[in-house]
Amino acid sequence: APIHDDFEKLKLADSLGFMVELLGADHPLVKQIMEGKTPEVRAAELIEGTKLKDVASRKQLAAGGTRAIEASTDPMIVLARTIDPKARELRKRYENEVTGVERANYSKIARARFETEGTRLYPDATFTLRLSYGAVKSYMENAMIGRRSSSLSFPIICRRVGWRRSPPWT
Repeated sequence: APIHDDFEKLKLADSLGFMVELLGADHPLVKQIMEGKTPEVRAAELIEGTKLKDVASRKQLAAGGTRAIEASTDPMIVLARTIDPKARELRKRYENEVTGVERANYSKIARARFETEGTRLYPDATFTLRLSYGAVKSYMENAMIGRRSSSLSFPIICRRVGWRRSPPWT
């Protein structure tokens, strides 16, 4: 797949800028990564200096396994190795303090939402099988036919035949 340097520089500069904004310019990790440069300048250095754009370089690195990655001096690999410990620490903290708490208290949250919102809210998608009895059929909504099921081809067909027509499959 082609790699577009200008686009990659923009994305990386945005991410680096967000890191500086979030952690502050005096944070040790920010100082280590930014090397006293602006996000735009540092992103340009990293993108222009990497060999990872070359497929052969990526294959060689992958073939070398963990040792090759640990020994690599490629600026993007060095960046990833620098960020990785802090990213893992933050991910673990998020899982323990946010998603873990949500998961443990999900039924309480759902109950509280139901008590405050009642039946105005659609039921939570809890990945449980939902069965209903009766005929499966289309329905009318806002003078349009609501489909009884969906498929990937539906948007293509709609572009071809138009939204307002009554499709023969309903």
